[in-house]
Amino acid sequence: MMQNQRVGDAAVIIIFCVFILSVFTTLILSVRTYQHINEASLEGYDDRIGVSYIWTKIKTGDDAGRLYAGGFHGLSALYIDEELDGAIHHKIIYHYEGWIYELFCETGYEFSPRDGMPIVKNDSLLIQQAGNSQLQIVVGKESIVVSPRS
Repeated sequence: MMQNQRVGDAAVIIIFCVFILSVFTTLILSVRTYQHINEASLEGYDDRIGVSYIWTKIKTGDDAGRLYAGGFHGLSALYIDEELDGAIHHKIIYHYEGWIYELFCETGYEFSPRDGMPIVKNDSLLIQQAGNSQLQIVVGKESIVVSPRS
């Protein structure tokens, strides 16, 4: 009878150890899965934010003839012009030193790329004409084509 009790105790301990091992394995696999999902959602985050930022600027500043692609000190740039107190001002969006910058300035004054305000960290920005009246905007791996109202 004593031997049956020892076998029963051993079986309970073995079952408990298998349970603990399975719980531990499940936790490890869950953590790895969470890390992969988190990495996947963070990949391209800056690109999506950059596209969203530029898209919003385009939609809020798209007046007839006031939105165009251009160069700013050799950099690809988006110009959004607006008239304030009779003077034309540029809102210039460009990529410089790993950031998307925005610079708001009056026409006729010289500014360097450093003078703008960094908006979002990003690897690259390309803004170019795509067809007759469309603009192609490529932020990192994200790309959109915009048809301005003008």
